[in-house]
Amino acid sequence: MNPIPSRIQQQPFIRSFLRRVPAEVAASFTTDQLAAVQRMFGMRYAMEHLLDLRRTVRLPWGRFYLVVLAGRDDRQDAPGWAGYAPLAAVAAAVGVAGAAAMLLIG
Repeated sequence: MNPIPSRIQQQPFIRSFLRRVPAEVAASFTTDQLAAVQRMFGMRYAMEHLLDLRRTVRLPWGRFYLVVLAGRDDRQDAPGWAGYAPLAAVAAAVGVAGAAAMLLIG
């Protein structure tokens, strides 16, 4: 069992993650393991977006949530719009903008 360095423990995602696992398991993680967990799961919740709208929609048959996120794509392995026809890319952008406008109005 390697002790976990303090700077790793201070990361918000890692602190939350370690609180959710049994103490003996949390104590057994190495720095490399925690870094891998952070890379795989931590960034999903820590990213900042240019547009981040989260709304709950109440309908007669239930409640639903709607999330619209938009921002710069810095992923190295993201295909982007390269495989799509230009008209499809424009249609998708217009659809997203329309949905965002409806959320802001409602």
